[in-house]
Amino acid sequence: MDYSKLKSHWEETAKKQSELKKSLTHSDQYLPFLESEAILSNLKETDEILEIGCGACDNSLPYIKKCKSYIGVDVIDTFVDLAKKKISDNKLNNATVINTDGLEYIQENDILQNVLITQRFIINLKKEAQLLFFKELRKKKSKLTRIIICEGFNEELLELNRLRKIAGLDEIKVAEYNNFLDKHFIDELLKLGYKIVKEINFNIYFFITRIFNNKSFVFSTEDIPPVAYEFEKMKLFTFDNNISYSKILILEL
Repeated sequence: MDYSKLKSHWEETAKKQSELKKSLTHSDQYLPFLESEAILSNLKETDEILEIGCGACDNSLPYIKKCKSYIGVDVIDTFVDLAKKKISDNKLNNATVINTDGLEYIQENDILQNVLITQRFIINLKKEAQLLFFKELRKKKSKLTRIIICEGFNEELLELNRLRKIAGLDEIKVAEYNNFLDKHFIDELLKLGYKIVKEINFNIYFFITRIFNNKSFVFSTEDIPPVAYEFEKMKLFTFDNNISYSKILILEL
């Protein structure tokens, strides 16, 4: 069964990425840095990592270099080939990448790693498969102590769009290949016995890049993201509204 919402989109993206030899999985150059750095700060040298939906391992090399062992899983064969080449080029001998469906991998294998990571894997599943992934995970014989998910969230996007409307900006819409998570999904996770032990938002970055960065200001699109990145890292100011529609949740069973 094909659980992905729009597998064809990622197959085409992988082919283009292979041809152009540059990452095409994210249109925002600096947000993945923030996300990966946040994930990395919550990993230990002794961790054994399973990453579901690893893609071409564009964000994963720092995790692999830090951890004891790493298994990446992705259904797109071109991404897997790119990931294997990255691992080989970096002479990393603690990593394996497997070409298979992520949900099927969970259903068919015991989890022998203590950390599971997803970065926009869950939102690429069909709605009925999103919660099924976590239900299947609960059934497995597992060594998991942490689950780190970096995904898109609907309520935060709605709040961002509310502020964009006040600023006279167009609404940001969810891409057709994504199913953003919402409060109902989180409630269902909690009912399954998962605990949210940490939430990492990037509100400053989103405020500067998605609201402040508009035609009313003289800065170019290229000027703004690196400034926003530094402001977010320094936590230069506080922002009460939760507009971080991409955020990280750290879960425990």
